[in-house]
Order: sequence, then structure tokens, then C-alpha cells
Amino acid sequence: MKNTRHALASMAARPQTDTLNHVARTIVGRRGIRTMNVARVRASTLPPSIRNTGMSRAYLRKLDNGHIRPVAKYAAGKYRSSNQRWEMSAMNRATGARRKPNGYWKSNAAAMRRHTWRTLTKGCFRAAGRGALIGAAFEVPFAAWREYRAVQSGKSKKDAALDGGKSVGVAAAAGGVMGGVVFGITAAGAGVVLAPMAMAAMGYEAYQQAPKAAKAMRLRPRSRLVYRQVKGLLPTRNAKLT
Repeated sequence: MKNTRHALASMAARPQTDTLNHVARTIVGRRGIRTMNVARVRASTLPPSIRNTGMSRAYLRKLDNGHIRPVAKYAAGKYRSSNQRWEMSAMNRATGARRKPNGYWKSNAAAMRRHTWRTLTKGCFRAAGRGALIGAAFEVPFAAWREYRAVQSGKSKKDAALDGGKSVGVAAAAGGVMGGVVFGITAAGAGVVLAPMAMAAMGYEAYQQAPKAAKAMRLRPRSRLVYRQVKGLLPTRNAKLT
């Protein structure tokens, strides 16, 4: 059942994608953005990896909706999306309302690329932590039941606690890795393949467990007799009586 639990954990840790309308509602009302139509146009210019992973709000905290041509000299371009461009807040406010110096937009593009990578890195670590928590939460009830049955069969409580903690730790590590991988796949725009991958993992798990279940069903009508014969509690049919 580990493959099934890991698949479910990966689907639960998948980040929520930001739609254009969601981002537009977030940025409408900013400088130069009065209507939802302009807000949708400006939202569409964000990096797809940011919108795919739901990091738009965190990404926009350090950005300003700046203007290519200064509004002081070109008042008609204040609300035109063709005259607007995302800028780093610190760089935009340092230049003020005057004309941008030479090389400004190149420096701004490089700073925005660094900002994009920093935002995605933070989101990846956050997704890994969320995946670790989900993986551990999925494993705890199974580990508790498994070790409880082991204690009933004669296993010491200390060994059961150590083994249970180890299995939960492994599940948390696997969930963290899966959370990071799922975040990377979603950022790359391939999030649609996650559901088929999860279904394939659960199908493979069912395929592996099918022979064991069929064997258990065949032995069920006389399982007690077979168990006692194997354990030597009852003589077999061909055994000699002494």
C-alpha cells in the first residue's frame, strides 16, 4: 500500500494554480490598472511557472506596475497596457517619475529573473514541507495498526515504537521528495500528468496485491486447519501416530 499512499500524498501536496481572473482580482486597483480587462492583460504577462504553482501573490509583493514612457510626459499612456511593464519595486522607486536611464530595462529583467528563481525556490521548500507532513499523516495510522498487531504477537513495545517511528520518518522523507517533485512538474506546466501518474501507481499497487489476495481467498475456507497443521498443532493426514 506504500505506492498508493505516496500517490495520494503527492496529489494532496500539489500546489493550487492561479487563474488569470484570480491574479487580475489581486492586482486591480494598482497604479495604472483600473479595469479587469487591463488587469487580465497584465496578469497574463507574469511567468507561467509562477501562476502554475500559485505563487502569484508572493511574487507580486516586490513588483510595481511601471511605465515604459514617463506618465509626466505621456499622460495618455498611464492606463494603456502597451505602456506598462512589471518592474522591481526598489528599482522603480529609485528612478522616480523621470525617464529611465540607459541599461535600466536590461538590469530590471535580470533582477526579475533572480526574483522568479528565489520565489520558486521558496515555493519548492514549502511544498516539500507540506508533502512531508502529508506523508507522515498518511503513514501514522497504518504504522500504529501494524505495530499494534506486532505487539499482540509478542513484539516488545520499545521495538514496535522504534519501527513505527522509522516507518513514519521514511514516509515523511518520501512525502517531502514527492512534494518537491510535484512542485517542479507543476512549475514546468506539466501538472496535467500528475493524475494519470497517481492512477498508474495505484493500479500497479493493486496489480501487485492481486495474487496475494487471491491466494488468501483460496485458503480461507480451511485456513484454521492449514494453520494448525503448519504449526504442528495437529497431525497431518499421512502422519504416523506414536
